[in-house]
Amino acid sequence: MPITYDWSLQGPGSLECVPELNGQENVVRTVHWRLTGSDGTFSGVTVGSQKLDNPEGDFTPYAELTLDQVIGWAKDAMGAPLVALKESAVADQIAVQANRPMIAPPLPWEQPPEA
Repeated sequence: MPITYDWSLQGPGSLECVPELNGQENVVRTVHWRLTGSDGTFSGVTVGSQKLDNPEGDFTPYAELTLDQVIGWAKDAMGAPLVALKESAVADQIAVQANRPMIAPPLPWEQPPEA
């Protein structure tokens, strides 16, 4: 089954901003991202941060940013080869799980006593 990748942010504080730059407020300079992948059975994850260049052209106010826009900025700043490398690392995690499935037996001290 093909792997589905999901780029997201790591949570609160995922966007680091400078308070003011070139007359604009809350300008995003660093994106803390999270990449998950799943083949429907197994999954993998990697996280990282990407510094952004100064904004050029049209400026989107912080309150109007979308997840897709911010992830697009981060991926553009990384470049296609690094994006592919990150996705490949997640795919490798999934392959390891698929070839050596893990189990989670009950904890020894939580098992019922033998009769």
